[in-house]
Amino acid sequence: MDEAKNNLRALNCETILIDGKLTELKRKPAITKADLKDLYTYLQKKYKNSLSIVSFHDFVRASIEIYYQRYHEILLAVSKGKSRKVAGEIIKNKKQTFDRTITWSWNFFSNRERASWN
Repeated sequence: MDEAKNNLRALNCETILIDGKLTELKRKPAITKADLKDLYTYLQKKYKNSLSIVSFHDFVRASIEIYYQRYHEILLAVSKGKSRKVAGEIIKNKKQTFDRTITWSWNFFSNRERASWN
């Protein structure tokens, strides 16, 4: 968790940790897909302009955080006895999931930001 906090600091998004919408969501007994979609939209709108990606290293740092989030989702599912389901999803959607993650990461950052990495 310290590494994630350090990455948020380095990417100028540390305030996400105390964001009221995220805190509110963490208190809910059950989180729906609609909740996650709303949170994604909210966070992207709120933090996109403050996210500081000034180098390819920063892009990699942000992408690794996305990857680890999915990894922890998988571990949680396995711990809840859903390993067969997760294994099926991973095998069936391996390329699609990887492509979606990379595409999302790339699209999240504007062309202007990517151009400044050179």
